Amino acid sequence: MLKNKIIFILFLMLSSCTTFHHKPIETTVNFPNISRTTNITPRQAAKLSLIYNPKLRIARAENSIKKSLLVNAGLFSNPQINGDIQIPSGGNTSGTSNGYDLGISWGINKLFTSSVYKKAKGAKMKQLVLELTWKEWLAEEKTKLTAYRLIVVKKQIMTVKKFRSMLHRYILQAGKDVRLGLMPSGDYYKLENYYIKTMDLLSNFKSKYIKNMSLLKELIGCPANKKLSLSHKLNLPKNIVLPKHNYLIKSIARNRPDIIAIKNAYKSNEYMLKAAIIEQFPNIVIGFTSSRDNSDLYTIAPGISISIPIFNRNQAKIAALRAKRIKLSQEYAYRLFNSKMNVNRIIKLLKENKHLTYITINSRNQVENLAQKYRQALNAGNGDIYEFLNIENSLAQKRLKLLSLRENYLTLLSALELETGRIFFR
Repeated sequence: MLKNKIIFILFLMLSSCTTFHHKPIETTVNFPNISRTTNITPRQAAKLSLIYNPKLRIARAENSIKKSLLVNAGLFSNPQINGDIQIPSGGNTSGTSNGYDLGISWGINKLFTSSVYKKAKGAKMKQLVLELTWKEWLAEEKTKLTAYRLIVVKKQIMTVKKFRSMLHRYILQAGKDVRLGLMPSGDYYKLENYYIKTMDLLSNFKSKYIKNMSLLKELIGCPANKKLSLSHKLNLPKNIVLPKHNYLIKSIARNRPDIIAIKNAYKSNEYMLKAAIIEQFPNIVIGFTSSRDNSDLYTIAPGISISIPIFNRNQAKIAALRAKRIKLSQEYAYRLFNSKMNVNRIIKLLKENKHLTYITINSRNQVENLAQKYRQALNAGNGDIYEFLNIENSLAQKRLKLLSLRENYLTLLSALELETGRIFFR
């Protein structure tokens, strides 16, 4: 009988154990085989970053660790089994038998706090999900903006190359005129100086392109040796109609994952504080013992033990949770305050950007008309080549400035998306 009981208890203890499986540290992540002729869009790049971004994979692993630490929250305490055997070993042992004690005990305090801990666990789980969502959104926004910046830089490179090609043609013609004595060598050197400055500008834009392309590959987890092409024919978003200012401000608390995560952290902390206060109640352990002594007498002994909370009344845990409650409340208020300030600033900058873009477009149109008229005059034999090149250079600068304003506009829109938790462009 005793043997069967022991075997049954051992079976219960071992049946739920987890087995170990070795796994090497080296893991392989197969990046999709993108064709050299495939041009991805910023939206596609953002989706790739959600899957293959190395930092996001680490963040998901850390999130899983935090979730695993919550598994025990709300579970009842394990029952305790104790037993001993009394074997007669001396004296008058005639007519005696082996005695034993076999008992089980269980602390019932978890009955009072289990439901509270489960609520705290649910709020904490939501917090972890939202924190991971926020990290994913940050990575997605950064990837999308980097892709658009690459498109802008590529358009800037094309603008400078166009002006350089035109300048190169005039330099070749000027070289012939100098050899024929139709142009002073000093004027020719001025054209060459113009060309050198244009090449320096082109070099700067190419360096910027390489830097942003390297950042984009890092964000989407693309190997450095793999070619990645962006769709540069994509039109840049512009003149997006934004909701009213008051609506944007109100949407912060509703839509920002990190701010909602703080609310859930506060809720979880409230439940933890409630559980800590309940745990001040004395620990109660109930038990049941079955015994047989050496004279073959069987006894059944129910029991109970209660701790006396004189020294440790859970005050340290309660104080820590109350302090954390204040911290979370202050952090929530600061996030809202800071976001509202940033939204106001971004909206003002967007208005200023819109005004500058309007002025630059009008100025570019005027210079384009002037360049067209001067080109016609130059073809008719009237006009100065240097003045014409100055006009063309001014036109190229206006186009470059307009592209920079477009890039700044997208940067501000991306910042507004992060501050309000809304999406305005893809």
